[in-house]
Amino acid sequence: MTPLHSHRWLTLGGLLLVVLIGFTLRMPVLGTPPPGLYHDEAYNGLDAVATLEGDPRLYYPANNGREPLHVYLTAMAVSVLGRTPASTRLPMAFAGTLMIAAVYAMSVALFDRKAALVAAALTAVTPW
Repeated sequence: MTPLHSHRWLTLGGLLLVVLIGFTLRMPVLGTPPPGLYHDEAYNGLDAVATLEGDPRLYYPANNGREPLHVYLTAMAVSVLGRTPASTRLPMAFAGTLMIAAVYAMSVALFDRKAALVAAALTAVTPW
């Protein structure tokens, strides 16, 4: 293995570690205080339940209007996990974890791998 290839594997390993840390930091808080939902989460949960009950939309006007992707992801989580605060928070925990890799990819395009790894690490530990 050439030094260039080992450097890429080391960078990939570092990125995977950063993503794992970010995921680990996001998961425990799904069912913790506040015990209920913030109003934005509640609106998303209500729209997810309405979607599951046969009212899917391309635009959700409640709570100043929203696009449907988050509501659809929440509906999938609610259908599997039930009507819990954790099921309404889970899709964004996954999205936040994917954002770490997206920040890395964007930073590599703009800067270099070292700066990208730092940016991903900062994203991983920033409170969501």
